[in-house]
Amino acid sequence: MKPQKLAPNCNELILITADPDNSSIHPRFWHISKGIPFGTFHLSIFEYLNKRMLKQSLLSVLLFFAGCTSSLLAQQARQYSFTQYSTANGLVSNHVNAVGQDIKGCIWVASTNGLQRFDGREFITFKHHPNQPNSIPSNNLATMFCDSKGRVWIINEENQIGLFDNERFTYKEVEVDMPPRSLNIFHTSIFKEDWKGTIYLLMIGKGVFRLDENQQRFLPITREVTLPANWTVLYFQPDANRKVLWLGCDSGLVKYEPDLKQLSYPGNNRSRDPIIDSFAGIHNIQGIEPIHNSKSLALFHWPYRHPVPYFYWYDGTTGKKTRHYIGPYIPPVYHE
Repeated sequence: MKPQKLAPNCNELILITADPDNSSIHPRFWHISKGIPFGTFHLSIFEYLNKRMLKQSLLSVLLFFAGCTSSLLAQQARQYSFTQYSTANGLVSNHVNAVGQDIKGCIWVASTNGLQRFDGREFITFKHHPNQPNSIPSNNLATMFCDSKGRVWIINEENQIGLFDNERFTYKEVEVDMPPRSLNIFHTSIFKEDWKGTIYLLMIGKGVFRLDENQQRFLPITREVTLPANWTVLYFQPDANRKVLWLGCDSGLVKYEPDLKQLSYPGNNRSRDPIIDSFAGIHNIQGIEPIHNSKSLALFHWPYRHPVPYFYWYDGTTGKKTRHYIGPYIPPVYHE
């Protein structure tokens, strides 16, 4: 069954997920784009806002988005068609934690009540079944990720990581090489894929791991590079433009060059990268987005004990950094 297109020339999709029965759960935005100008930058805004700002009003987000895309929209007007999905017409839960699109075009939804695939016409739901060892390990899924090889990665609330075969509809657990934990405390995790198709896993508080395809096991990158003592990685982002890996840490920005196995950070800028110098003194970096086919970079920073985050823009042409305070766009209510 092939996925259905929204429109003849549709090459991007914006999903808004929310709980219609609970006004305290504010909308989450998911932007899926193929080959449009600044597509990566749009994703970075939605990614940052979803992680730290989307416990807020829809109007604020739309104003922020409009300000960042006004020049693009002025060049080419676009029309969008929206359909709202909830438990009333297909979703297995209104609490959606992650959305992705596989190489066949199907949309995958990770929720608190199972995994779903949407082909443009109908949802197929996958749940845990105690008598079926190849079913997903639990229904409460924290996140998911579709990679370039067509694989669907999922993580549940107990930090179990595995692959869901989207052809056979079976699950297989993938081990992470790290010390055993005395308490099964949930660690926020994200998947990333670099320009070579290598899969990485960040478990905040535990570190960054690289998938060994031969072993089918995630191994810590600390086997080849050592971060400064007591630095905790909060965000991780491959950069296809520069062929480097960016790590946002509680103590600053780090750049890792895999081919050279070289690490650069404030006070030890071995690569003499002006970006490292520009962001020296900026801590608690929780979002990094290199701009596609550009030397520019966006960065998200939430100071410790500060009520709201900051958005930074580094212009790769001029070498100038600008800071944008987004506090006025956030209502005075609790948000994450």
